[in-house]
Amino acid sequence: MTARPRCERCRRPQSHCLCACISPIKNLWPVHILQHPQETLHSLGTARIADLGLVNCTLTVVGSTELSAPENTVLIYPGESSQPLSTLPDIPSSTLLFIDATWRKSRRMLFEFPALAALPRYCLASPPPSRYRIRKEPTAQALSTLEAIVYTLAEIEGNEQKYQPLLRIMDQLIEEQIGRMGSEIFANNYRP
Repeated sequence: MTARPRCERCRRPQSHCLCACISPIKNLWPVHILQHPQETLHSLGTARIADLGLVNCTLTVVGSTELSAPENTVLIYPGESSQPLSTLPDIPSSTLLFIDATWRKSRRMLFEFPALAALPRYCLASPPPSRYRIRKEPTAQALSTLEAIVYTLAEIEGNEQKYQPLLRIMDQLIEEQIGRMGSEIFANNYRP
């Protein structure tokens, strides 16, 4: 059996390529995504949509070496030590860092890389429930990487509509996946 040709930009089979659907959006705040190596194996990984869909975005797959973050980097990650996004200065001088991993692996990355854990940490005060209906998350407020990025940029830029096209692409991919698995499998394994 021969492998299906893949797009070099989005890494999906060319028949399911995202590139034609995405018109990059100019984000005012730089975004940096640290991706756990296992996330690169997921064809529906949302960090890839963010990387393709934002002009000012960098995606780095984390290796076993020490991490370093650009100066003025803040980590967007929930937790007790996180401050609300509303306290972030209004000037887009900081790089917004997001971790793309399962919740368990993201906590492990914070433990393994003290420089990452030491960054100033901010979070969304009350995010909407996740739209990523084909993954099981610990809470309804546990967001995909793309959702966290979109909601963060929308809040700090004061523009809820600007990044909605990226969420529509994610919704489309999820619907395609549900169609492939069938409604019965979806209903038995995931939340509606």
